Amino acid sequence: MSFCKLQEDEESVIPSFLPLSSEHISDDGVYLLENGHDCLIYVGDSVSADIVRKLFGVSTVDEIPTL
Repeated sequence: MSFCKLQEDEESVIPSFLPLSSEHISDDGVYLLENGHDCLIYVGDSVSADIVRKLFGVSTVDEIPTL
C-alpha cells in the first residue's frame, strides 16, 4: 500500500480519487468519502496500529470514536 508523503517544500498532498465501489476499498486502507454535503471517514479493520495511532491518537480501530 502506498501513502501520500509531503515533500519539504509542499504543504499538503491530495491523493487520487477512487471510484466508490467495494472492489476499490481494502481492509488496510483509510478513506475519506464526501459528496459535497456530508463527509465520512472509513477505516478498514486491518489498518496498522501505527497509522491508527498517528491519525486518531488511539491504538486500535475499535477505539476510534464514532458519532
